[in-house]
Amino acid sequence: MRVDQKPLADTPNFVVRKFRVANSIGNIPKKGGYRFIISVSKHTDELILLYVYPKRGPLKKANYPPSFFKEFIKELIQVRAQNKLVKLDHQKDLAIVK
Repeated sequence: MRVDQKPLADTPNFVVRKFRVANSIGNIPKKGGYRFIISVSKHTDELILLYVYPKRGPLKKANYPPSFFKEFIKELIQVRAQNKLVKLDHQKDLAIVK
């Protein structure tokens, strides 16, 4: 996994970052794998998955313009203010599915 150096957004309460993750199924390296856009709280252990997209395949997207992510960030701020986020406690709410 690789974290891009410059965050997509940096606010007093959270930072939005893009991660590169290799596609292990297709034996594709990180540069051709997936992109995860996440928001990380600066004050709590909260992490929010905002978006995932592949760099290869039928749903591939080479690059999104900065305005695309600004819309996610705007919506995140609104949803947070309205207290409408779905919250899961990974120790209680998530299970391993086989």
